[in-house]
Amino acid sequence: MPLGTIVLLQASSGSFAFAGFAAGAQSIAIALGGLCVGAVARWVPPRRIGFWAALLNAASILLLVLVSRGAGPVIIVVAAVLVGLTQPQVGPLVRVHWSGQLRGGDTHLVRTAMSYEGAADEGSFVLGPALVGLLLLIPTVAWGFPQAGPLLGAAVLLVVAAAPLARHYADLSSEDATPEAGSSGPATGTSSAAAGPVPSSAAGRAGARLDWPSLVTLTVAMISVGVIFGVAQTGVTAYAAAQGTPQLAGLYFAELGIGSAIAGAACAWLPPGFSLALRRWLFPLALVLGMMLLFWGAVAGLLPVAIAVAGLAVGPYMVTLYALTEAQTPLPFMATAMAVLCAGGPIGTAAGQFGAGLLTDMLGATPAFVIAPIAAALGLAASLANVRTFNAARLRGEGVSSTELADGDTGAQVGADVRFRDGEVG
Repeated sequence: MPLGTIVLLQASSGSFAFAGFAAGAQSIAIALGGLCVGAVARWVPPRRIGFWAALLNAASILLLVLVSRGAGPVIIVVAAVLVGLTQPQVGPLVRVHWSGQLRGGDTHLVRTAMSYEGAADEGSFVLGPALVGLLLLIPTVAWGFPQAGPLLGAAVLLVVAAAPLARHYADLSSEDATPEAGSSGPATGTSSAAAGPVPSSAAGRAGARLDWPSLVTLTVAMISVGVIFGVAQTGVTAYAAAQGTPQLAGLYFAELGIGSAIAGAACAWLPPGFSLALRRWLFPLALVLGMMLLFWGAVAGLLPVAIAVAGLAVGPYMVTLYALTEAQTPLPFMATAMAVLCAGGPIGTAAGQFGAGLLTDMLGATPAFVIAPIAAALGLAASLANVRTFNAARLRGEGVSSTELADGDTGAQVGADVRFRDGEVG
């Protein structure tokens, strides 16, 4: 969606800065829409939300394509924002589902689920940009809408796949077994976190509450990886255009997703001793090195190689952020926490798209990539700051609930294998 928006609006306006600005506004709208869905999902079944969101999203895409031809910039940006607001929020809600199903059981299963979802997300980042490259071959310029193929393809997918699938499961949800509120083990059938509203505050003891300072640090860390995605989307589009092969932009960006998906899935096989305490600083540091490599590749004219290698650092970083959020959040507040965390991605993407668009218009495609290592360094700082904020909340006994101590499966940094449940200090 963001990459399709950039190529459509750059073709119609001739400006990477405007295309990046509109795509950035769209990304912010995705974040705001996610926060709304996270709140509403406590009362409305998520799959029912997904059905209507898919239809509205497809209609908004068609509106954006139509107004891209001849409409004023304000109207175009408003249409792009509507596309963002109506985007189905699959990622946050499915992670709430896994947390509700697996909390209280084997903590390794939570890590495996988060790794799988991270790999599934990255798989979409591989297939989506690849489809962008293929759909750009459709001669939509003959219809008066140059490079509109990717967004039209997205609208078709929403109507023929996303909406019917969401509706199917919405119909089945009434037949699913719904565990008692507060149930923390695996349940038969589909949990209420998936089929019905997200469990309410009754699921936790009075005392359990959301630790906002810790969540803010993790969200800032997620914003940083969003900036990297935004820079990559705009940067590879400009790089491919400068090479005279704009249809390869999606394939270049897909390389980032391939490496990220492979490395993210591999996190499920990390040994138990490779704890969150180690991953929370090692993977952000690897991200910094990977983005430095990405910038070097753009300067040296080796971007296709550098972006594939740099992608290996992205997946483990994101999986760790999801795992830390799950570990530090009481179950009744999981939907809110995941919505806030996932909102950081689009916000960062918006900043990256806009910043890279400005640098590209002023200096060319290569300088835009300098933003990536700076964003990665911010992510490293935020991840390290989370150590202090979460430990401070733990020492205050402020109702932190987790399936495993966020500082490590083996109690690293506190000297014991301490576990927290619904506000209790073990």
